[in-house]
Amino acid sequence: MALDRDGRLTFRNVAVDADVARAPRAYHAVWSEFDNATGDTRFLGTSDAADAEVVAPSSLPAREGAFLKVELSSSGSDHASWSYPVDAFFRLRAGSWQLAGFDRMPERN
Repeated sequence: MALDRDGRLTFRNVAVDADVARAPRAYHAVWSEFDNATGDTRFLGTSDAADAEVVAPSSLPAREGAFLKVELSSSGSDHASWSYPVDAFFRLRAGSWQLAGFDRMPERN
């Protein structure tokens, strides 16, 4: 999983890559600025894509050290668990977004 300077999130769905599952109809991302000290978030926007490349909203933070949380899920899949988001956390360092953490919770309340 990577987020480039232009706000393009790319990732792999290994089950689809291994040909053991069909690709979902769409991927959905919820973008938030993340406060690493408190866990608070500030909503930035959403985006959708038909493949494993999602474009961020134009409002991404630009200050050094900023954190970003991306909740990524899918729809139109044979796997109900794929509709529950995984959380990817990125930190802006030296002008580049670096993956800082990744969480997958089986179900959310």
